[in-house]
Amino acid sequence: MPKVTLSSTARHAFSPDTRERGGKLLRYRRVTIDGVQDGWVGATVRGGTDAFSVIVGVRPSRLLVDCTCDTFAREHPCIHMWSVLLALDRTGAFVPDAREAFVEPLHATATRWDPAAQLDALHRARRERRRPTRSIPSAGRGGA
Repeated sequence: MPKVTLSSTARHAFSPDTRERGGKLLRYRRVTIDGVQDGWVGATVRGGTDAFSVIVGVRPSRLLVDCTCDTFAREHPCIHMWSVLLALDRTGAFVPDAREAFVEPLHATATRWDPAAQLDALHRARRERRRPTRSIPSAGRGGA
């Protein structure tokens, strides 16, 4: 049985193109893990001339995520986030407690995320798995 990693648990939430481009960022040594504390990770990913801050919160069966790039805010999980998950896998700092994790935005900046699409992917991967519930406090989502 393959080793369970953060990237393998969240793979369903990232497009193949995003995974490929994020992998290149790691290979080109553009990822710096700034700190790890109480299940939270802060990282900086350099892309071109810009640097983006990524936050990952590792929780049972879910990853709470945030990135300062425009792609994350507008659309979906980004290459910077994927590169940080790959970097964390290399360190072995986190061992997931489940084979799949629901990836959800940490802040209301990611207003266009489509959690239904991610749930569909999760359900296709594991039909017997129950639908995860959202764990972001309403105050952290702009009162929604």
